[in-house]
Amino acid sequence: MLDPAQTPNPRAPDMTMPRTLKVFLPLLAVAALILALVPSSRSLLGSPAASPEDNATAIDWQLLLGLDSFSGEIDDPALAALDGEVVTLAGYVVPLDLWADELDTFLLVPYMGACIHVPPPPPEQMVLVTLREPVTMPDMWIPQVITGHLTIKPIDSPYGSAGYSLDGLHIKEFDDWT
Repeated sequence: MLDPAQTPNPRAPDMTMPRTLKVFLPLLAVAALILALVPSSRSLLGSPAASPEDNATAIDWQLLLGLDSFSGEIDDPALAALDGEVVTLAGYVVPLDLWADELDTFLLVPYMGACIHVPPPPPEQMVLVTLREPVTMPDMWIPQVITGHLTIKPIDSPYGSAGYSLDGLHIKEFDDWT
């Protein structure tokens, strides 16, 4: 004889999970955990870094896309207005001399590992930085925040053409992952 508590009720809604949810729900949970633990690249690429200089304008890589890498034309009036201004930009350091103990000239790029490969990123994703004072070589895997005078003019480097140059006044480790 069947126990009435174990007998399914034909009028009760089916509470079993569809097979696709059984497969994708654990994957979604793992992805959410990874996103919670690993800093988002969007934080670096899409949000301006905090400005260490009172008169610096915090910019991001989205704004730098306003330079047409083929024609050299500036498509964004907000970008054109920053030529010669003091700005702050976060990115990854690509030293031009990998064996030096100090850093004074380098490329700043929006993502880790850029320029260590062929082909190089387009010019609007590379900024040639020259620091006024050399600093101890920072860790290439940790993003840095650079403040300096921005010049919008293509310039060649050993790793490719940069669409911008920055006369660097200040460099510090990026720490705002919000």
